[in-house]
Amino acid sequence: MVYYYKATQSERLGIGLAIVVAKRRLHKRYPDHVFHAVDAEFFLNSEYAGRIGSRLRGDGTGGRPDYFLVGGNRAGTSAEVFVLECKGTHGGFGTVGKQLTKARRQVKSVELGNRAPGSLTVASQFAKSGVTAHVLGAPGSGNLWSGSTSAFHALLDREPERGELVLRSPTGDENSSEPPRIVHVPEDHRTWFLQVLTRFAAASALRFAGDMATAKQYTSPRDDAPRQLSLFDEQLSREPSPEASLDTFTLPDGTTFEGRLYTVSLPHRKVLRVRCGLESRLYHALRDGQLARYWQHARKVHGRLSGERGRWASDDGVISVGPGGTIMTIDVAA
Repeated sequence: MVYYYKATQSERLGIGLAIVVAKRRLHKRYPDHVFHAVDAEFFLNSEYAGRIGSRLRGDGTGGRPDYFLVGGNRAGTSAEVFVLECKGTHGGFGTVGKQLTKARRQVKSVELGNRAPGSLTVASQFAKSGVTAHVLGAPGSGNLWSGSTSAFHALLDREPERGELVLRSPTGDENSSEPPRIVHVPEDHRTWFLQVLTRFAAASALRFAGDMATAKQYTSPRDDAPRQLSLFDEQLSREPSPEASLDTFTLPDGTTFEGRLYTVSLPHRKVLRVRCGLESRLYHALRDGQLARYWQHARKVHGRLSGERGRWASDDGVISVGPGGTIMTIDVAA
């Protein structure tokens, strides 16, 4: 049981902490940008990535980074992408050093144009005294967009074509411990890369809300879409069917969001209730295929609700708002 908890901390909490730390670091450098995390493996195995999904299956995923962090500014005139690798351990500094060394190779396994995009590696070290985040950053060329607002919105609302990514072997001047092959995104695919990553970010918000069918429309996966993830042990919880329609929930300020309710039985006949969803207007925009509208208004929703949280009563439970307009509420009912 102790090993299980340690593994959960290192893997699950380590990933969550790494994403939070990475976004805060990027916010200091790009204060007007909001970044969204996109699962790198899910992207690389998608239909949008062309034939590269099937060609990578024999390589495994141990040499690939965990996430792409894609973000744009408020005006829609600039967009950037960074590569993120997340690590976690209960070990000492020696273990952290080995993890960072491996992660350095993983973030270099993706190229954009003639060089790798900027990258961040976050290793979370868990101890009884607390958690320490060790961060390494590397410069790169991750600019995906520089143009007008109207052109940016038109780009997002246009269906991306099937990309033709390239796999290459490391050259002689690269470290022999590099991954077997490197994913190369051609220079002329920068705007395509932005199109696809923003679609996958939207799909993540829809999956969080429990709408797997609409999420699939944004990712066009080569394989069947991943099943809806279980939040709790199946023997303890009651979770809605993935085929069931979403419910509408209301926050203390009247804001509504579309999502699903998950419950877990607690001692003394109490019930833990978790609601996961997406702000209603943002959800309907994505359901109607309006990706640019979603991208434009998600940051406004996040800013408004983040400001409101300080005025909500403590008996409203825990309320969390994500940058993509996702909402989670947690409370205990008798």
